[in-house]
Amino acid sequence: MDDFYNAIRKDITMIRGDSMAFNFQIVGLAGLAVSDITFTCKEHYDDDTPYFTQSLTGGGITQVGYESETDTTTFCCRVRPDQTENLDPARYFYDLELNAGSDVLTLLKGRLTVEYDVTN
Repeated sequence: MDDFYNAIRKDITMIRGDSMAFNFQIVGLAGLAVSDITFTCKEHYDDDTPYFTQSLTGGGITQVGYESETDTTTFCCRVRPDQTENLDPARYFYDLELNAGSDVLTLLKGRLTVEYDVTN
C-alpha cells in the first residue's frame, strides 16, 4: 500500500546569518486566487511565536513569474541575514503554507538546521 502525504517533506540546512532564497511553483489552483503564502520558522512546532515569518502579503515572498499556457506561477521566498544571525546553531521547524479561497495547503514542511558561521 502506498502512503499519501499532502505536503512535501524537505529538510533544509543553512548557515547562520546568510541569506536563504528558494523558488517554488504552483500549478493550476482551479481558478482559486492566492490570498497569502507564509514561510514560518519556530523552535518547536507548537510555539505561538515564530523566529521569523516571510509572507506574500507582509514581505519576503514575491511572485516572479506566471506561465499562462500551463497555469504555473513561480514565487521566490527570501530570508534576510538579520533574521537568522542571532539564532543558535540548532534544528528548528518550518512550513510553507498557501491560502487560496477557503483552502489552506501546506506545500513544504520539515526541519531547518542552522549551522555555525565562520566569517563574521
